[in-house]
Amino acid sequence: MKRHQRQNSGEGTARPGSAAPRVAYTSREAARLSGVPFFTVDYWDRSRFLEPTVAKGEGRGKGRERMYSYGDVIRLRIARELREQKVSLETLRAIVRKLAPVTGEIATARYLIVDRKVETARDAAELAHILRRPRRRVFGVLLDLRAVLKTVRERARALALARR
Repeated sequence: MKRHQRQNSGEGTARPGSAAPRVAYTSREAARLSGVPFFTVDYWDRSRFLEPTVAKGEGRGKGRERMYSYGDVIRLRIARELREQKVSLETLRAIVRKLAPVTGEIATARYLIVDRKVETARDAAELAHILRRPRRRVFGVLLDLRAVLKTVRERARALALARR
């Protein structure tokens, strides 16, 4: 399988020793890592719901594959988790749109809060601080990312070993 090194992008970087590789993943690899069926990843891209950020894969021929970053794979996994929790498509679209600018932060966060803006917390203390802010209203979604990140990290390590 083809692998592309990413250039100067902070997205997908994580703590030292974690498995947030600085590579891009094909659609099939992104599907495998995220647990989202390939046809769903393909549909989400074609419908512009969740597009790859590394390469759009426009045109035909070799070297024109869609390429997903590690952060894209995490967003795919989050979307899958939320669909399994019966989050409406309208809400899911809004969440995915809000996640796009903070994808790099997601790789190191434990909690994700979605309200009018997306906020990430690295630990319970930071989460409590965010929630205690004055005028904090009800938020749409609070997602503990530990299980999501663990699953993607383990699958990324397995894929990296298989590539060798």
